Amino acid sequence: MQPRLFISHSSEGDESATRLLDSLVEELTKEEFGFRVDKSHIRAGVVWRKELDAWLDECDVAILLLSEKALVSNFVAYECSVLSFRAKTKGLAVIPVFLPPVDSEAVESSALNPSYIYSRQAVKACDEKAIVTEIIDRLKEIKSSQTPIDDQAEILCERLKRVADHDIRRGAATLAMKLGAWTPPDDIRRALAVKMMCTGLDKIRVMIRLFLSYFLDKPVLIRDMINLVATSWVDLRAAGEISSISTGTEKPRMLGVNAETQQIAETYVLRASNKSSLDSWKVASVPGIVDDRPAETLERQIRAALKDILKVDGDDDELEKELEQYDEDDEPVFVTLPAEGLNRTLIEQVRAIFPSVTLFVLGGIDASKRSLFAAEGVPLLAPALDAEFEKGFCAKYEDCVSFLRKRSQSTL
Repeated sequence: MQPRLFISHSSEGDESATRLLDSLVEELTKEEFGFRVDKSHIRAGVVWRKELDAWLDECDVAILLLSEKALVSNFVAYECSVLSFRAKTKGLAVIPVFLPPVDSEAVESSALNPSYIYSRQAVKACDEKAIVTEIIDRLKEIKSSQTPIDDQAEILCERLKRVADHDIRRGAATLAMKLGAWTPPDDIRRALAVKMMCTGLDKIRVMIRLFLSYFLDKPVLIRDMINLVATSWVDLRAAGEISSISTGTEKPRMLGVNAETQQIAETYVLRASNKSSLDSWKVASVPGIVDDRPAETLERQIRAALKDILKVDGDDDELEKELEQYDEDDEPVFVTLPAEGLNRTLIEQVRAIFPSVTLFVLGGIDASKRSLFAAEGVPLLAPALDAEFEKGFCAKYEDCVSFLRKRSQSTL
């Protein structure tokens, strides 16, 4: 299979960059490469961020057309940041193309500096035809590989094996899925799985109605599909940081996010785990400080929540043994707690008692909390979430789950 390509650019109003993009698209089409570029594939008026993120997660190669305009584009900076993270952690192939007068010094001094694009081997030819030829030559040496979105798509594909081919095609038609070099027609279940990840929860009710009859004996599997699709908004860099902190050797473990709900934390963790929600990493929750004995209260709450989520019936010693086993197996355990009432002393005490547990602090992360967390070396997930997004996401998720419960007459 040919590698899947993503082209990052900011060519509007730049005649030379536009000509190069057009020539590149023409040649890629002739060579039958599957590619994504917003000029061709993102329709005006569509909520496209989830689709863009899916492209960034799914591509095998990123071609960065870096004109002067691209160096000051917020969109290009975002794309380069995500793609650079993938290149560093997953071995994504990145091909920067410097369009005169852009050179490595200009890229280094631009907003793209944190992504270290300037240090990569770039295409620097001045002639348009020579640039396209060099890009095509490089692409021919690159093979398709496993990408971040492929891991989730494989789980969804496994679920979709229950569904008859004609209903898979109906689902594809419902989501207006187009097959081509990027999504080969001989793998329609995988293509539908990826399209579901791109679409997110927006049309999942339609999918539930269409596929539910195949899951009546085990509706938990379609709930799992909802949970996986719900992770589509999670930033790949945030997921990577959660994984790094919770499975790393450095202890104690703690992170924060500007969100209020347990559902947001569980969605982050599920995305970071790259697993089905049926065997994802464990996430417990505590209400936080409710009296004038905060340290004792938090310790008691956390122990009770951990025993419940880990199914420990014994004493605290048995809980410690269970936590040690999870840690040895590289299976992180999380506890979410509100930021309200936390101070340096409490953070130090709780982290000392539960060093192998990843404490996931929710909400209330104002300027004072940010400085407190910085002093304690506690990272805050980026990019920050918008409050309206959290409300909308949680309402949409609960609506999907309620719809499934009614349709399946299940207590899920």
